[in-house]
Amino acid sequence: MNNLYKANRKKFISAVFVLVIAGISTLVGLQIEFNINQSNRIQSTKMQNMLVSAISSSSLPVNIDAKTGDAYFSDVRLMIPNINDDVARMRYGLAQEDDQLLTLSPPLSTYLQKILNEDTTSKIFDQVPVAQACSRGFSIRSSQVQDSSQMKEVSMKTLGDGRTIYIYQEKECTILEDYIDVVKSIQSY
Repeated sequence: MNNLYKANRKKFISAVFVLVIAGISTLVGLQIEFNINQSNRIQSTKMQNMLVSAISSSSLPVNIDAKTGDAYFSDVRLMIPNINDDVARMRYGLAQEDDQLLTLSPPLSTYLQKILNEDTTSKIFDQVPVAQACSRGFSIRSSQVQDSSQMKEVSMKTLGDGRTIYIYQEKECTILEDYIDVVKSIQSY
């Protein structure tokens, strides 16, 4: 009986040892997976912040006259009369091409928030083309665009100073529809 007890005891100790090793291995594996997930979240957050910073740094806040509420773009002698609060949060960029006078984009929060809400790298990068298109927004030009595969012409307008401008919007950015009437009201001064 003593030999049987010793044999069962050895089997029991061996089984407990195997279970302890398996448990420790499982815990180590779970900790490694947790650390990787945390690292991926931190990396995603850093990446999101870098993307948002890069996209938002390509434009400036619109200059608003406090008395009249008019938005002025002094470098190109254009203005939008009496804009509302939402439009006041629009952004603009100066010419990047010879015939481009300026670009106007909707408030940053409307399209950059989508990048910040995503939780995987692939989903983050899926949002980038739309965010870039929205950051380019409207293009106010002094001549017509020959190849407008990315933009659609919204309006052609002769200004008070005799200049003719062409207003285009990025096709990828659907939120621009809310701002078309405001952008069409652009005038020279």
